Amino acid sequence: MSLKTELALASNPELKQLLENVSDSYFDFVLGVMLSFVDDEEGQKKMIAFLKENPNANSDDVSEYEDKLILGY
Repeated sequence: MSLKTELALASNPELKQLLENVSDSYFDFVLGVMLSFVDDEEGQKKMIAFLKENPNANSDDVSEYEDKLILGY
């Protein structure tokens, strides 16, 4: 595992745990989201809030919300 991957996965343990708890979660999904927000504390907070408010969200729902945060639509 690369240093960048390790740093991303360690950057926010709460976010990582919430992503791992998504019903259809898989490693690359968790890593992708973590990498998207590794340097964006506000984005991490928004994603954590989304996951807590939507406990039944699947990976598609999370990815769609991730796109909204990154692309601003």
